[in-house]
Amino acid sequence: MTAHLSRLVDLGLDSMATMIEGRQARDLYNNNISNNINKEKEKSTKSTPKRRDPYSAKVLKDDLIPEDLKECTELFTEWWSARHKKGATCSSKIAEREFSKLRAWSKVNRISALQKAIYKPWMQLYAVTDAQAAETAPSAPRLKDFTGAAAKMRAEQTNNPLAELF
Repeated sequence: MTAHLSRLVDLGLDSMATMIEGRQARDLYNNNISNNINKEKEKSTKSTPKRRDPYSAKVLKDDLIPEDLKECTELFTEWWSARHKKGATCSSKIAEREFSKLRAWSKVNRISALQKAIYKPWMQLYAVTDAQAAETAPSAPRLKDFTGAAAKMRAEQTNNPLAELF
């Protein structure tokens, strides 16, 4: 131990920090920082490039929709693009969640749920009852009677005693 101390005195070194390779303390600090930066660069270059999720596109390709839901392809892609436009998260995990919902419903309910989700810009699909599905089924448009002719005819039929005979 005394030989070690005498050597320090001969070299004129006063601390262990300055003894390592004859560097000063600030050089050791700067060297550690540069080593950390170099390690971070190596990590970033070694990482594999992230693959883009195919469901994150604005418009879905038809081959991304499962075979058992092909009858809803057009409606689903339209709803997905509207959903994307509103800024909702579009990923494969969310797509699988919505596909599992659609699989649980009947064909009529699937179509009506997708139609409602498109027209009432919903971010996710909601279950539709059979009564609501029949309500959204395409039918002849109901026009309002502004002339009042239909109301007059109903009033005549209810007031006319001969209307019961026919």
